[in-house]
Amino acid sequence: MTVAIDATTARISTFSMARPDFDLISRNATEGAVVCHLTYNFNKNAWSDSKEAFEFTGHVKINLNPGDSLNGYRFGFIQFMRQRKLDTVYAGKTSKEGCITIDRMKIIKDDYFLDCAETMTIKPFARPTVPPFAKFNEQEREQIATFGDQPMSGVPTTVFNDSTDRLNYLAKIQDEREACTIFTVLDPSMKFQHLAHVQWTLRYEFNIKWRGGKLHKASSVNLSKFDVGSGVLGPPEDPVLAWLSYSCKPDQRTYHNEMGRALPVIGSPVTNFKYSTWPSSIKIGNDFFK
Repeated sequence: MTVAIDATTARISTFSMARPDFDLISRNATEGAVVCHLTYNFNKNAWSDSKEAFEFTGHVKINLNPGDSLNGYRFGFIQFMRQRKLDTVYAGKTSKEGCITIDRMKIIKDDYFLDCAETMTIKPFARPTVPPFAKFNEQEREQIATFGDQPMSGVPTTVFNDSTDRLNYLAKIQDEREACTIFTVLDPSMKFQHLAHVQWTLRYEFNIKWRGGKLHKASSVNLSKFDVGSGVLGPPEDPVLAWLSYSCKPDQRTYHNEMGRALPVIGSPVTNFKYSTWPSSIKIGNDFFK
């Protein structure tokens, strides 16, 4: 049997309707939370069930002789992600009611982690490697695989500041991350051949405003940005990403998602810093709470 994968024909196409935004949701009967999302396919009523805001499709030509089969070959995507920023600021109604900063980068650092769904049974792939996510087009003699994402981030709207004995309100959100998504094939001998890759960046950045005691989305400032690069033939050139991508194992753990779930939502003594007044280093603004 001869399976000839023409790696020179590999490419990644992108579909994206993504636009960074946030919505206010209920955590429980008395508490709210802000969820940052990419708008398209976001489900406010069940945000954890939201569908992908963007999608990559990998293509590669394959030459099969009569009687040949792709049995044992797994085509799909693997993704690596790293955080560059992950901090939140809460402030009192006035400077005298204090401020709390939460910088979770003190715990997680900025290393790349494998990113895939916890429910995946064929890790380290980010999606199943069977139809409809991966299929062979007989007419075009082309293997196709798809992968999409909807990276989100959620934080409470208020945190109690025990240094001033006052409730502090969400003032700033920064969640900045970089990702490399790789179109790859795992052959029957369990070796990867990385066919193409694409890199993308996401920055959620919001300056939150409160009006009449309620979080006011229309007055808040959105400084967020989402960028997707062009697909590049072959494996990533970054030596760290290259090493990580080839050292993946089929039973690889879901590092990035597990890391996110393990983080304290409102920080810890390691990540929190409580102020008795608004520090001059943090620009909150007199129009923050009206």
